[in-house]
Amino acid sequence: MTQQEGIDRGTLPEGSWVPVSIIVRSRGRRRAWLQAALRSIDRQTYPAVETVLIEDGPGALAELAQSLPLGPGRALRYRFAPDLGVSRAGNLGLSIATGRYIGFLDDDDELDPGHAALLAAALDAHPEWGAVVARALEVPVRSAAEDAGWPAAGRAVGPAAVWRTLLHADNQMPIQAVLARADLLRQAGGFDPELVYLEDWDLWLRCTALMPFGTVDAVTSRFRVPGSRRGRQQRAARHTPWRDKVLAKLAASGSAVPSEDVAAALAQVRERIDGYVPAGALARALLRRAWAALSGRRR
Repeated sequence: MTQQEGIDRGTLPEGSWVPVSIIVRSRGRRRAWLQAALRSIDRQTYPAVETVLIEDGPGALAELAQSLPLGPGRALRYRFAPDLGVSRAGNLGLSIATGRYIGFLDDDDELDPGHAALLAAALDAHPEWGAVVARALEVPVRSAAEDAGWPAAGRAVGPAAVWRTLLHADNQMPIQAVLARADLLRQAGGFDPELVYLEDWDLWLRCTALMPFGTVDAVTSRFRVPGSRRGRQQRAARHTPWRDKVLAKLAASGSAVPSEDVAAALAQVRERIDGYVPAGALARALLRRAWAALSGRRR
């Protein structure tokens, strides 16, 4: 089997359903978590879901792709190539996905069964939205062991509304919480292949310049984050140079929002936080991060 051949299994149902593709990028190192992520796609209540599994590697996941159980109304496409990198892997997925709506799922995270149905219905109802964003359960983990499972505790995160102005200060959207129109993702050019981290933030910035994003106030997925202070600091250190690259790209494009506008938007959100009780703590945390980032840019 070659990368060009890959594996294609299953059939999406015919009819009026808008097919949904979920792209999973993996290096194959966290096999148990990956299998759980793939099962969470198969368990979707939505009747037409395609899994697009892209391996950044030599083809070690072929057996898994071939043997993975597929329910009715499910299809799977698997491709692989060594040394792709996360952005090129995402673009390979975009090139073969057949869904009109597309989401992404990291190989250590999971979707709730109603995720695709809820977000696809929102896009059906709002043709003016380029994508829709749900809330997600952020779960801190202290171990990278594959059998660590999901701790009981977590917190719901996600924006009450997607303001492109605030998106210039910080990414508020976990990647698996977004379902986007395939045409929009391709029109925006997909992921920047030069980015190793924060490639989704860069893509959302380009997408929201073309179409607005909507939201649904429901938790439909869960994702792991470092649970220790050291882990969080290491993650932030890895992201910092890539954050600078994204902001430099934004400034060079001529589409950056002036710092004064970002500050004004932050002030407006502060006034509204108390009115949105479920995400109040999240909003305050985002504001602190955004304000710190903005202050650094203005200096």
